[in-house]
Amino acid sequence: MRDQKHRSPLGSGNAAQRFALAGLALGEARKKNREQHWPVVLEGKRDRAALEALGFVGPLEVLNRGWDCRPFHHLLVRKLRHP
Repeated sequence: MRDQKHRSPLGSGNAAQRFALAGLALGEARKKNREQHWPVVLEGKRDRAALEALGFVGPLEVLNRGWDCRPFHHLLVRKLRHP
């Protein structure tokens, strides 16, 4: 049955299918974050708390620090080169 409330011409109208795909993507991202120390760039503190509640334990970097992107990029490169 098509999800009428969340119809999108860009994707499936089947909410269960979208949630299943989102779950798979989150699981893969969590595994890379935990096992390979892949950083996840977040917008704010609540996003960090949400991902930590979902089991993300690797690097989580908050972008919205009031900085321009250039200093944030340099911080991220420095942290990834010297963990």
